[in-house]
Amino acid sequence: MYSYCTNMLSYCTNMYSYCTNMYSYCTNMYSYCTNMNSYCTNMYSYCTNMYSYCTNMYSYYIKMPAYSTTMHVDMLLYSMLYLNLKGF
Repeated sequence: MYSYCTNMLSYCTNMYSYCTNMYSYCTNMYSYCTNMNSYCTNMYSYCTNMYSYCTNMYSYYIKMPAYSTTMHVDMLLYSMLYLNLKGF
């Protein structure tokens, strides 16, 4: 009986140690996952903002040549009109 109780005590001690270690592991994993979730949320926000910025810049640069061409044509027409009015 003494041997049985000693073995049970050893078993319970080992189980307690195992459960304590598992609790520590799970706590650390929870902390890690919480930090990763925060990191991933911030990265998603950053990438969304960068995508928006790049889309806007692309749109801006696509419109610039058309705007520039329009300005050149307008200046050409104004120059021709001016020269026409001056009698050239």
